[in-house]
Amino acid sequence: ITIDESSYQVGWNNQSDMIAYTKILNIDQSDIRYELNVFDIDENQEVFKLDINEFSSISNAVFSPDDTKLYFLESKYSSAAFASLIWELDLATLQTNQIAEIPGSKFIADTDLASSADGNKLILNGRIHEDIHTNVYNFDLNEQELSPLLISDWESRLPVVSPDGKKLAFVADRTGEIEVWVQNLENNKLYQVSGDISSTYRFSYSTINWLSESELGFTSYSIPLRETVYTRYLVE
Repeated sequence: ITIDESSYQVGWNNQSDMIAYTKILNIDQSDIRYELNVFDIDENQEVFKLDINEFSSISNAVFSPDDTKLYFLESKYSSAAFASLIWELDLATLQTNQIAEIPGSKFIADTDLASSADGNKLILNGRIHEDIHTNVYNFDLNEQELSPLLISDWESRLPVVSPDGKKLAFVADRTGEIEVWVQNLENNKLYQVSGDISSTYRFSYSTINWLSESELGFTSYSIPLRETVYTRYLVE
């Protein structure tokens, strides 16, 4: 399929025949809104579209491991308050349901979202009010509780857990440059995946995806051409 240049944050499930992506709607210079789209590849048609209200932004959408639900995060802001709303889309009925609200007084969420391997938790990045760095957190869907997963003195974004639940891939500026890292969640060992100056990783309009338990794919930008390329690294 072809996705126009105003669309980004494409997500998919390895077992799914659907993809989800976010689209920017430029109503006018003072009114930029977001739209969530779900496209059925087999049927070759759009099956779901949701316009996000003014004064809100939306995260990438993530499929549950059993491929029955789609989760996304809405960041709602105004001069009076800020809140992060977690939504669930049932892929069978195409009905949405708000399943959680995280007050901005407790947590400022970013726009990156992922699912744990067992589907019981969502992985998101953001910061507690007192923190100056963006870190990675677990949100337990059953207990409705937020807990830290990766806390550091660097900016950590785009968290994605491997299919076996044993590794966490993310981007961080630990070397002074924004690179791809992997943390072993069993022994907390960290190792750097990227590092070639020709594929320096960028936050904007970029994705990380596990292709298997040991293979990682991510989007990078060539310098100075800025052409998008896909590079796979075998993670040992």
